[in-house]
Amino acid sequence: MKVDVTKIEGYESMSAEEKLKAIESYEFAEPDYSGYVTKDTFDKTASELAKAKKDLKAKLSEEEQKAIEAKEEREKIEAELAALKKDKAISESAKKLMANGYSEELANSSAIALYDGDFDTFFKNQSKHLEQFATKVKSDYIATTPYPQGGAEKTSVMTLKEFRKLPADQREKWARENPEEYRLLYGG
Repeated sequence: MKVDVTKIEGYESMSAEEKLKAIESYEFAEPDYSGYVTKDTFDKTASELAKAKKDLKAKLSEEEQKAIEAKEEREKIEAELAALKKDKAISESAKKLMANGYSEELANSSAIALYDGDFDTFFKNQSKHLEQFATKVKSDYIATTPYPQGGAEKTSVMTLKEFRKLPADQREKWARENPEEYRLLYGG
């Protein structure tokens, strides 16, 4: 608990020793515990409640106990069924999203968001997917674009440094399969 120095008269003008002495002699107000329950009272009440539950359970007939147990079992089964239905719905949605090109992680996140009705997350994931898809389309386009035929502007996909790092048999094979590029490597 902090000392409220504004309640000490003349505190600002005191020397350090006087301030220390004033703080040491400061009287704290007794804490107000009204509205709180003491530990002894709480423990006694908890003990009485446990005893009352035990007595009530002992008084229940065997049939009533079976009914309570059956109800608890039914609630447990219903909770498991609901969880299985949720997992199935999420799994099916994720499968459909992956069939449309989503990554597994993004598909699962989107399926959960869709199931939970979290459309903000779903649409953020949709934007991420579209960005990834656009990047993939561009890289596929670049990878499948043929090199122009003829002319001095043609550049090799292989650099001379990379070519020299290849084993001899691979250099020979590459040179036979790519005579134009081989010629360009050596400036000819």
